[in-house]
Amino acid sequence: MNEPDKPGTYQNAQRDEDLTLPGRQRPLGSLHLLTQVQKQLEDLFVRMGFDLMTGSELETAHYQFDALQHPKDSLARAEAFYLNDNLLLRTSPASMAVRALEKRRPPVRVLCSARCYQRDIKKGRRENAIVSHRSEALWIDRGLGFAHLKALVQLVLDEFFGKGFETQTHWVESPYTRLSIEVQARRRSGSNASGNPWKPILSGGLIDTAVLQEVDYDPEIYSGFVLGLVIEPIAMLKYGIDDDRTLYQNDMRFLETF
Repeated sequence: MNEPDKPGTYQNAQRDEDLTLPGRQRPLGSLHLLTQVQKQLEDLFVRMGFDLMTGSELETAHYQFDALQHPKDSLARAEAFYLNDNLLLRTSPASMAVRALEKRRPPVRVLCSARCYQRDIKKGRRENAIVSHRSEALWIDRGLGFAHLKALVQLVLDEFFGKGFETQTHWVESPYTRLSIEVQARRRSGSNASGNPWKPILSGGLIDTAVLQEVDYDPEIYSGFVLGLVIEPIAMLKYGIDDDRTLYQNDMRFLETF
């Protein structure tokens, strides 16, 4: 008489499960879309000879505003999250650019990437934090001018967007740059422009001589520019995302698409 199969034996396992089936697959994590786009930008600038730079999310008013010639009553100061009179959450990567200029001598080529924070101070609304992901390219050397900035802007646009998009450029004002521009982009939509709004993706300009003097650079010898890039609208345009809230909702169906 045969003995009954004991629990946990190979025979019982064969009766309960089909051992020829493939094993259960567990989902693997991946980089968030914003991180992917940021790394694509960083790879592009590294290939052009830029060094990558990061820094603390806490910054002093001197590096964030004073060294960049922000007026005392500027909107940027009002929108900042202050921990005390001198310490605040970083509002832009420009403060890291100032630190890079203090530590290095020309030629200087760095790309500063940062998560930035601002207060939403619109009337009638509760104050909320506005979080954005930004990168800022800084290039200081002899003989740099506006033509070099335009060439860098065009290279970035060609790398990330190409023929399926259209762009427009506006002159803007900035406290620490002159000949400052803002570049907006959108997908080509024929005559239906109203349903396809422009998104600001790049901004930049020649560095003001007062900023160079602040870090002990001779503006008669050296010149340069900064180019700021906003990661969220760049990612939205490149991948056809209509609602920026989708980037932060942690919907697995959306995240697994990328």
